Amino acid sequence: IHSLLRRLRPSRRTAILLYHRVNDWAVDPLTTSVRRFAEHLLLLSRRYPVISTKELLAALDANNLPLHTSVIHFDDCY
Repeated sequence: IHSLLRRLRPSRRTAILLYHRVNDWAVDPLTTSVRRFAEHLLLLSRRYPVISTKELLAALDANNLPLHTSVIHFDDCY
């Protein structure tokens, strides 16, 4: 996540992070541990504010995308 977020500097881009599931029971490439997800949220909260998809679309429509934003999605809420 650090390398992805570093690439956002200094442009007006939004990183869209996609997660499949977050838990500590499954060990597979589609699962993020609770600890790792918490680390991602902490990093994002410090440097890359999380906005909603609705806010992103409104900012794009207004041609007013803020610096260093991110959006979090879960692909099927599994």
